[in-house]
Amino acid sequence: MSEVNYSGPQFPDASLVTLDELHAGTTQAPPGTEPHEVLPGQNLTQIARDSGYESLEQLLAYNPQYADRNPDLIYPGEIVFVPKSQVTEESQATDQALQDVDQAEQAAQDHSDRVAAGEPGVSGSDQGHYNQAVTSANGRFDAAAIEEINAGIDYASGNSRADFADSAVESGEAIAQRLENQGRPEAAERVRELAQQRADEINNEI
Repeated sequence: MSEVNYSGPQFPDASLVTLDELHAGTTQAPPGTEPHEVLPGQNLTQIARDSGYESLEQLLAYNPQYADRNPDLIYPGEIVFVPKSQVTEESQATDQALQDVDQAEQAAQDHSDRVAAGEPGVSGSDQGHYNQAVTSANGRFDAAAIEEINAGIDYASGNSRADFADSAVESGEAIAQRLENQGRPEAAERVRELAQQRADEINNEI
């Protein structure tokens, strides 16, 4: 989870949950939920939709801190409790592919640093191999993310092509939110791009 400093007004303890309270153990997540740190621009309706709650009212039932507050006013850095993530084969593949990207990038950087330091037996001519590994890892991440996007598309009978395209964007946004909560905004943005590309493909299908 990324560290976003709370930037809202000071509420009584019962009306606000922050990371500090969770770390201190003074607040516990309700059963079946996990903490979601509010990001700039988010609102409770959006969070409810993206996290799988059936309605805003259902979200509020698991977030009593809003009982005496206006639920339309939330602030970056406070905590909303959402259902625990459903780990799927596709989400595991996406997360693993992202780890592979990290490892490839670290290996490429380490080799570059060793070349710059003049380490004996380390040749700069090998850098292309490491850079290609990074490119390949990014390609595998894209492929895994697209598979997860496809798995999240609602192909319920009766939906139009535009509905399927919108569902692809929504599926991508849910994945992006998960990655942002892991502190990976660049990967999240890439998933949004891939989801939009998938939506465009659906709209342009013959």
